[in-house]
Amino acid sequence: MNMNRWDSLIQECMQSHWPDLDWRLIKCQMRQESAFNPKAVSPCGAIGLLQIMPATGQFLGVSKDKLFDPGENIRAGIIYLKRQYDRFPEIPDHDERLKFALASRNGGRGYIKMKWINTSTNGQPTTIRTSPPSSPATPTEPSSRTCPSRNGVTWNQRSKRKASKSSRNQTQATLTAAHVSILTALPV
Repeated sequence: MNMNRWDSLIQECMQSHWPDLDWRLIKCQMRQESAFNPKAVSPCGAIGLLQIMPATGQFLGVSKDKLFDPGENIRAGIIYLKRQYDRFPEIPDHDERLKFALASRNGGRGYIKMKWINTSTNGQPTTIRTSPPSSPATPTEPSSRTCPSRNGVTWNQRSKRKASKSSRNQTQATLTAAHVSILTALPV
């Protein structure tokens, strides 16, 4: 597939919705999420180039069917990532804030509430230590993906079980190597 096929569309959407961010980050995210396939559907039900969940699309005013439209999907993905970024004003460093926005895009803002960050220097994933949310997510905004797992246990159920078992109510959420590669793929 032509890796440059969506460049102009990404650049146009970025100019309209988040001109300060390097458009290549969205391209890297698109490569990771869907391998540039606008018809991709994950086992969790995430749709399109940037793998938007239908509930998130609906929250952003994009119907499930429209999520297959590359322009709508890219626009929704950029807007949603920007909203997640804006929800971390307590993180002044742009790169760290972007990491948290990417993590909360996948896991839900409530589960990525920051306590501290340990950044590895040996190529391992960045670890974000979090605590369970002090209050539930806003009812109108989807809080996270619910993805089936083995034995019918969802990601949310696994997270809650882990949270209840962990010492001092601290859980660990790990940015995968994929998310780290998205952030490091951009030239300095």
